[in-house]
Parts: sequence; C-alpha cells; structure tokens
Amino acid sequence: MKKVFAVLLVLVMALALLPVREARADTVLQATLGVPYSHQLTFNSNDLDFYRAGVIAGISIVQEQIGSTRTLTLSGTPTEVTNGPIMIAIGKEKGSGSTIYYYLTVVCPGHKGGEPTCTSGPICEICGREYGEKDPNAHDWDMDNWTTDGTSHWHACKNDPCTARKDEAEHAYENWTYVDVRTHKGTCVCGKERTEAHYDEWEGKCAHQPHCEKCDHDYGEPAPHEMYYRDLNNGQHQPYCYHCDTHFDPEDHSGGTATCTAEAVCEKCGQKYGEKDPDNH
Repeated sequence: MKKVFAVLLVLVMALALLPVREARADTVLQATLGVPYSHQLTFNSNDLDFYRAGVIAGISIVQEQIGSTRTLTLSGTPTEVTNGPIMIAIGKEKGSGSTIYYYLTVVCPGHKGGEPTCTSGPICEICGREYGEKDPNAHDWDMDNWTTDGTSHWHACKNDPCTARKDEAEHAYENWTYVDVRTHKGTCVCGKERTEAHYDEWEGKCAHQPHCEKCDHDYGEPAPHEMYYRDLNNGQHQPYCYHCDTHFDPEDHSGGTATCTAEAVCEKCGQKYGEKDPDNH
C-alpha cells in the first residue's frame, strides 16, 4: 500500500512540473466599410489545426502553408456592414482540443443622413443601416386613402406597425341619389355608402306626390282625397277633402230607404232627403 501511494505522489509531482500552456483567447478583428483592409494570421501547424469558416463581402481570404507555418491573409475593401462579428476561421489546438474562434466585423465609418420616423431611426446613407432614435411624431400619412370602420374614417400612418390616426371623424353621408321607389343612397367623403328609405313628412296626404328631400326625387303614388260632404239643402251635397279642403261638383243625395214614417237618409252625407213611402211599413 505504501508503494502505491509513493508512485501516485511521484506522478502528481511530475505533472506539476510540466509547463502550463496558456489558453488562447478568441480574436475579433475590425474593418471599416469602404476602406481597404489587410490582415494576416500566422499559425504553427504543429500546434494548431486550422479551418476556414465564413465569408465577408469584399474581403478575400487566402491560405498558405510553408513548412510548419500556416498563414491566413485577409485583404480587400468591405462592401457591406456586418451584423456584429462574423466567424472567419476556427483553430483547434492539438493535444488539448481547445477551440479558438477568429472573427471579423465591418463597421460604418460614421453614420450620416436619413430621417427618423415614428417607427425607426434614420437610415445611414453610407451603410444603409438604422441608427439613432425614432421620432414619435414623424408619421407618413396615407393622404390618398381613407381607412374606415362601421362608424368612422381616418388617414392611417403607412409606417408599420404604427397605428396613429389623422383627421378621424364619424361618417357623414351626403350627395344622396335615387336608388328605387323605396330607397336612396348617400356617400361619405371616405367612399363608404349608406342606403336608407325615402322620407317626406307629407307622405300619405291626399293627392300629394311623395317627394324625398334628401335625394330630390319623387317616389310612390299620390294618396286619394279623404272626402266629407256638406248638405246644400236642395237635395244635393257637395264633396270636400278633409286635408286640402278641395271641393268638387255637387252630387244628388243617394242611398238609404224611405219608410212610411221617415225619408231616406243619404249614405254619404247622412241627411234626410226625398219623401216618405206610405207603402213601406
């Protein structure tokens, strides 16, 4: 047992004396849009296996191997800004298996131009990316079209997903036009239409042709006169209209039956007329 312990102790001491390889940190390189860029990475292939990874627009990546020295040369003029660092190479240390990542990020030389809107900051005229702050009042109103619902209309902002409204108002219908004998149609400024029945406060009155005030059109049929009769005390009565007081030609009393005790009663005006009938008991 003592011999086993002694062997383990020797091994631990030997490991402690071995050199410790410092872990390699990931490398992030930076280039500027539109500015020529060149950079070379050098590796010892005895220590590191190297693998090429991503591609950057405008940047060429060339590998060379001379003896145990491997180089990775990046050169060119970046044509696009990257969305953060792009992985361009992967190195794996032999023995430890540790992985090292190499990145390149392309930045704008300095944002400028563009106007903020209610939903985004300015768009840089150099790199085409958004920067800065939004302007909550910078709406792009759709003045050529109305947005509507059942009760109102408004001009909407075209910047999605903004829900701001301009010139909002309830529907107001005008320019009424005749549709048929029952209805007319009005149009709102937003284009929404409404159909409703004609109306005339004199509708149903005698000899009156209904005329709708909204669409300025006659509709329906005139109603007949509602007559009453005035006795003329000469065996006749004269017809009059209750509503318009129009009078018509006198008429003879008519209807009713005379009896032995009473004259006939006119069925229109209710007045007695003619002679008694002595034979009608």
